[in-house]
Amino acid sequence: MPTTPRPLETAIRLASYRPFEDLAAAHVAACGVRLVEFHLPRDDGEQAARLDALQRHGLVATSLQGRLDLANPDVPAQFRPQLGRMQAFDCTRMLLAFPPPTLPVDETCRRLRAAAELAADHGVTLMLETHPDLFHNTAVARATLARIDHPSARVNFDPANILFYNESPPDPVEDLRTLGQAVAGIHMKDTPGGFGVRHFAELGSGVVDFPRVYQTLETIGYDGPCTIEIEGIADEDRTPDLVRARIERSLEHLATIGRR
Repeated sequence: MPTTPRPLETAIRLASYRPFEDLAAAHVAACGVRLVEFHLPRDDGEQAARLDALQRHGLVATSLQGRLDLANPDVPAQFRPQLGRMQAFDCTRMLLAFPPPTLPVDETCRRLRAAAELAADHGVTLMLETHPDLFHNTAVARATLARIDHPSARVNFDPANILFYNESPPDPVEDLRTLGQAVAGIHMKDTPGGFGVRHFAELGSGVVDFPRVYQTLETIGYDGPCTIEIEGIADEDRTPDLVRARIERSLEHLATIGRR
C-alpha cells in the first residue's frame, strides 16, 4: 500500500528578526514552530549560548549558515572547524551564500567541490543560495552544479530571489520544478516583484504563488524544512512589533493555504 508523504514542516530563519534577533527564539516557540535556521556560531561561547537557547525553547536547528571565502584557496582550513560545530547541533544541512565570485568559474567550482567533499565526509549537505552569478536561476544553477560535480552540493531555492536577481525572470515555480532533486533547502520569501526591488515582507504580501510552490515541492519529492525568511523593505525603520507581526502574518498565510 502506498504511504502518504510526511507533511512539509515549517522552519523560521532567525535572521528574519534582525536587528532584534535576541527576541527570535522565544517568539518562534510562542508561535508553535520548533524548527529554525541561523548562522553557525563562530566560537565556543556563542555556540554554548545558542545550544542553551534551543534547549530552553524546545527548538531544533534544521540548517545552519556557514562561511566560505571563495578567494581563499585553503578550503579545509576554513571548513573543518565549521563542520565540527555542525555536529554539535546534530545538523546536516549547511547554507552557503556569497557575493559574485571574482575567480574564474572553473576555479570557483573546484573550491566548491572541495567544500562539498569535506561536507560529505561529515554527513553534511551544502545548500547553495539562489544568488548571482552561480545560482540565480535554474539554467545557471544546473550548469554550476555540473561543474562542481558532487552530490553534496545542492541548491537552497528562493522563489523571491529568482524575481529579484533576474532582469527577465523565469517563473520561479517552473524553475523549482526543473531543479527537482537538486534542491536541498528552500527559503519561503515573498516579494511584489521587480528586478533589484528590495521588498521582502510577510508571506502573502507579494506575488510568489506559495500553493504552487508547496505542490511542486511534493511533486519533486522534497522532504526538508520550508524556512520562512523575511528580509524587510529597503530603508524602513524596523521595530520589534513589526518583525514579530510579519512572522505571525506569514504563519497565518500558510494556515489559509492549508500549510500549517
